[in-house]
Amino acid sequence: MPDFKAMLEGYGFTRVTPRGHEINADCVMCGDRSRKFYLNEHKSVAICFKGCFAGPIVDLVARLEGCEREDAEHLVHQGGDWVVRVRRAFESKALTDPRRIPFVMPQTRPLNNVEVDYLRSRRVDVRLALSHGACGCDDYIGMIAAFKDCKREEAEQLLNLWPRRMEYLKNRILFPVKRIDDLLGAEARSVAGSSLKTVYPENVNLKRTFFKSLNLDGAKFVVLVEGILDLLSIEHWGFPAVASFSAGISHEQCASLMTFERVYCAYDPDKGGMKGLALVNKRLAGGTELMHIRLPPGNDPNECTEFQFSQAFVDARPVPQGAKQFGNFGRR
Repeated sequence: MPDFKAMLEGYGFTRVTPRGHEINADCVMCGDRSRKFYLNEHKSVAICFKGCFAGPIVDLVARLEGCEREDAEHLVHQGGDWVVRVRRAFESKALTDPRRIPFVMPQTRPLNNVEVDYLRSRRVDVRLALSHGACGCDDYIGMIAAFKDCKREEAEQLLNLWPRRMEYLKNRILFPVKRIDDLLGAEARSVAGSSLKTVYPENVNLKRTFFKSLNLDGAKFVVLVEGILDLLSIEHWGFPAVASFSAGISHEQCASLMTFERVYCAYDPDKGGMKGLALVNKRLAGGTELMHIRLPPGNDPNECTEFQFSQAFVDARPVPQGAKQFGNFGRR
């Protein structure tokens, strides 16, 4: 039987923990950090409870390798030899330790027509996106090195070993993310319909900062959203905003929000958004007033019209301190 723990670690899964014949881990495919990926060695099946995968281990390998099912079956049947190859190719301190190679943006270029059309299809003002540093990238090796935490020569070795495994890093718009004036990392957003809509560099903690709107200086209130495209949309409508790179804030982000008299939370109107709202409420308790912007069901901020969002902003309600359950709080 293959060493499935080593296999998952080789493919970049983190916090891989065996429990008998079952293995739990953080899912590398959807970027989940709550150990919702599950693998059963006896039944040879795996599932991500965030919904990005469910099926036989052979199908999982086919997806990760970008190969046909028959080729994946051959890899799995190689057993230990295959696991050793995976371990040798991907085992590094980067998988467990803080980032070993400082993040450096790959060589970038101006946005092409496809990327501009994508932003427009998402109701994003292209000029505003360019003001935030949005750019395209054809430097495939540089992308691998920057986002997999390795040197360019190591990126070339990975590409030679598995030419299709890194293709998810192609066709992406890069948004640089800074902490004060230092480049911390970047968000890479797919314009080609990849199952990984957004990719962040390995071993970079973006929860140390926010993606900030350009009209934030001097603002007495701020709108808190999950993603960059949400921020770009509402900034275009005149709202000062910060994006927290997921629902919920870290203690370091919370300290930054305390400088505002009022925080309007506009997380996505789903279960994750409600959990994030509860966390924000907990961490801001007693520090600054928290308001909840109740978006139309099924609409992220980026999917609202300007009128819909402005009306929801006007109708925002204060969040009671200590509230953990919101019931119909997210519904109209």
